[in-house]
Formats: sequence, structure tokens, C-alpha cells
Amino acid sequence: MGDIWLFFVRKINSSSQKLIHYFSILFKNILNGSYNYSENSIKNLEIQKLKWDIKHIHRELGEYIYKCNSLNNAFDFSNDLHFNELVKKIKKIENFINEKNKINKIEK
Repeated sequence: MGDIWLFFVRKINSSSQKLIHYFSILFKNILNGSYNYSENSIKNLEIQKLKWDIKHIHRELGEYIYKCNSLNNAFDFSNDLHFNELVKKIKKIENFINEKNKINKIEK
């Protein structure tokens, strides 16, 4: 009778060890997946914020052009410092977004 109980306890013990091992692997996979997902989400959030900044600068540039055109009938902005500064900001952010996208594609 003692042998049956010993056999039964060993089976339960080995089954519980396998179950613990399986759950530890499962939790590690879940943690790794959530880490990768959150990292990608943060990168996408940064890119979306930069795109929002570009839209804001585009709006500011459009308002500036409209104001200059309304007041001075200006059509040539090649020597205008504020205009050139806004265009440089837009180009800088667009280049940064393109670099971020290239890095994200390489990492995938």
C-alpha cells in the first residue's frame, strides 16, 4: 500500500514540476512580447508627435505667408529670415522622421 502512495506522490510531483516549468516559459514569453510591443509603441508615439509638430509648423508657416501677403502683397520669401527658419525646421523634422523610420525598418 505504501508503494502505491509513493508512486502517486512522485507522479504528482513530476507533473507539478512540468507545469511550473511550462508556466515559467509562458510568463517569460508574455513579458518579452509585451516589452517589444511597448517599445514599438513608444517609437510610434515619438514619430506621431514629430508629425504633429510638422503640422503645427506648416500651419504657422501658412499663417505667416498669408499675413505677409495680405499686408505687403509679398510673393518672394527667399530673403525672409522667419520664412527660411520655418522651412529649415520642417526639413529637419522630416529628415529626423525618415531616419527613425529607417531605423525601425532595420530593427524589424
